[in-house]
Amino acid sequence: MGIDALRAAVGTYRVRVKALLHISALGLTGRTGESDDLARLDVDAALDAVTRHPDLVAGVKVRIDHEAVGANGVRPLERALDVARAAGLPVMVHVAGGPPGPADVLPLLRPGDILTHCASGVAETGAGPVVREAYARGVLLDVGHGAGGFAFDVLEEQLAAGLAPHTVSTDLHARCRYGPVFDLPTTMAKLRAVGVPLEDVVAAATATPAAALRLPGGVGTLTVGAPADIAVFAVEDGPFPVADAHGQVRQAPERLVNVATYVAGRPSRRRCPSRRPRGYR
Repeated sequence: MGIDALRAAVGTYRVRVKALLHISALGLTGRTGESDDLARLDVDAALDAVTRHPDLVAGVKVRIDHEAVGANGVRPLERALDVARAAGLPVMVHVAGGPPGPADVLPLLRPGDILTHCASGVAETGAGPVVREAYARGVLLDVGHGAGGFAFDVLEEQLAAGLAPHTVSTDLHARCRYGPVFDLPTTMAKLRAVGVPLEDVVAAATATPAAALRLPGGVGTLTVGAPADIAVFAVEDGPFPVADAHGQVRQAPERLVNVATYVAGRPSRRRCPSRRPRGYR
């Protein structure tokens, strides 16, 4: 979907929507390979899109893995960074099977830029020196669970090294809606299953990502005067089995069950059918 088409669609939604602008004009209309031709990565056109939609675009997105970039290495990331610097926005970088891999990507990222799929069982993330240095420099780690981008053992290695993810996200799409991701509360339960405190998990799904995307006006908080976008959950005690993208299972001590959602202070009805994960009763 082009940025202008997205703008038209967003105008019909009750919820507020922010976008990360893909540096490739092809975007994800194909399964992959969107940045294997640099002619698709037009810095001036991307800047024009940001300039025309500053309230919609909150960052620049680029996927860096062998299938996405072909022989272009990190050059797509360099173009994404050119746009982000000019626009004053963060970059979010997807990593998967390399080369190039995190060791090539992380040294290029600035404080406030985001590495998604940070605990991937496919990309070589882990808790090695390049990850530690980037973390200390202020690069943000995002879970980005998805169909194949989250592994319990990798996250446990990072937690043991003091590299807790800053933000928890689903990377929800058609191939993971009914497993292994299901929804954000289930993904949050997976962080609880490896010992991340509940308060930290909630912050990583609300206030911290809002700050990472530089959203204004107390978004993601319950501050007086902030937008009244509120999700209400019941906390059910477990344990409950939860699985990562590679079949590893851990036990979550509790789960969050949504009982009400408010958008701008008004109740919002459920729009997707509820379907609980197998083995997550």
